[in-house]
Amino acid sequence: MTTFQRPPATRRSLTDLEEQIQELVGESLAHPAVHHPYLRAFAAGDFADPVAAMRHYALEYSGYAAWFPHYLRSVIRRLERQDHRKLLLRNLEEERGELDPDDCEALRAVGVDPEPLIGIPHPQLFRRFCHALGLTDEQLEKPSAAAVKWRSDFLEFLGTATAAEAVGALGLGTEHIVRPVYEHLLAGIRRTGVLQRNDYVFFELHCLVDDQHQQDLLAIARELASETNGLEELRRGMRIALDLRCEFWNAIAATAEPARRARIA
Repeated sequence: MTTFQRPPATRRSLTDLEEQIQELVGESLAHPAVHHPYLRAFAAGDFADPVAAMRHYALEYSGYAAWFPHYLRSVIRRLERQDHRKLLLRNLEEERGELDPDDCEALRAVGVDPEPLIGIPHPQLFRRFCHALGLTDEQLEKPSAAAVKWRSDFLEFLGTATAAEAVGALGLGTEHIVRPVYEHLLAGIRRTGVLQRNDYVFFELHCLVDDQHQQDLLAIARELASETNGLEELRRGMRIALDLRCEFWNAIAATAEPARRARIA
């Protein structure tokens, strides 16, 4: 793995920090990892066999998704303040299948019954999606080289990051882009018409209830940004997370080459 070098510490005025945080948010949402050609092609069904492409995505992405609780726990360990840790511990509970009343109401509003989802860890919901596509547990236990590199590099970075770098990576560079990324994927999944809604509820759940995750991490980011070199460290963590995701999309697009149309570049 490439060694990540930190810039020297600097001090910054507390003024305009909110504007600078919003600039980081805008930068993350504009990153190629969020609107990658592969994601646009997936949404539009621009594959010779869209169902095979969906199965290929599920197999590739499962290796990364299965480790999400590890990423969250790693960030919690980097935080020094107990109130910050408590916010992310609540998110960890949701990853394990806990849903609060607001989450349940948001799901009901779009016609999703939350009761069958309570107590089911999110990695299991993704595995349900994979099973619906015909993938076996044996296949899912053998992650691709691209998934192994992504999750290993990301977890290694989080394990040595500062608190601000870790929050930038998991917040601005990961949780904050969940909705637009998964909206691309949901569009492609629905377009095929081969799965029941319950099969891909993982994606709807994350589009609807991850807003609180984003807001919790953004609140922590605002406070860390005021510390010495905090804004630079947030930006650095964010960019590393986004770049690693973009590398993965590049790899998955390349391995999907035999099944896709030439205009996906």
